[in-house]
This record gives sequence, structure tokens and C-alpha cells, in this order.
Amino acid sequence: RMVTDTLDYTCFPPALIIDSLPCNTSINYLICCSKAYDVVNLLFSLKKQLSAQCVIILIHNGIGVVEKMEQFLPDLRIISG
Repeated sequence: RMVTDTLDYTCFPPALIIDSLPCNTSINYLICCSKAYDVVNLLFSLKKQLSAQCVIILIHNGIGVVEKMEQFLPDLRIISG
């Protein structure tokens, strides 16, 4: 549960905060719901934790993101919608 001054959020399953992930965490599936301009930086910050078989599902509002992702994560499966 996440509470701010104006909102109260409950996530199921519980959401993970990127900064709190242990270094040895291996991510196999990642659903990324964000603005298109944030996707590359987000995934670059998680690069070491993405498993070799990781499937990334991008749900965003822009174009050109998949092409940018393929430049620095060429072996991962990226699905965009």
C-alpha cells in the first residue's frame, strides 16, 4: 500500500520499488507502463537485473522506443503496445 498526501494506492501483487531491489534480483518478465520518454532510462537502470530470457512489455504513448531499446538490449524480447 502506498499513501501520499492526496491519494491512497493498493497494488496486487505488491509493487516493487526499483531502488529497493536487491542487487542479485533477476527480472524475467517486466511490464513497463510509463511515458515513452522515460522508458529508455528506466530499462537502462535495470539492465544488470534483466535476465537473458527477459520479456519486456512496453505500454507507452510514443514512437521510436523499441528501436532505441534494441540498440542497447538487442537480445531481449520486447513487446510494444
